[in-house]
Amino acid sequence: KGVWRVRLNGSGMGPPYSGEAQPIVHDGIMYVITGADDVFAIRIDSGEFAWVYESGLEPGISTVCCSWTSRGVGIGEGKLFLGRLDGKLLALDLATG
Repeated sequence: KGVWRVRLNGSGMGPPYSGEAQPIVHDGIMYVITGADDVFAIRIDSGEFAWVYESGLEPGISTVCCSWTSRGVGIGEGKLFLGRLDGKLLALDLATG
């Protein structure tokens, strides 16, 4: 039986999306990225969102070969890093998104 469950606002639920990333936990926060490149920071003690980053990717991106796949994020120096499907590298503040 789970302690808590959270819904990711429907992010990455459509047919073109694929989520292959594993969550990363750091200092009591779990960071999850979806196939739509949205990032959710979730407090592991309560399951509540600490912050949410919505990528706002254009649905018409046509350079994706196989599906909209995100394979994860990296953490370092107080930042969370992600490579977006539109070719941009983004650094988010760990505390505020």
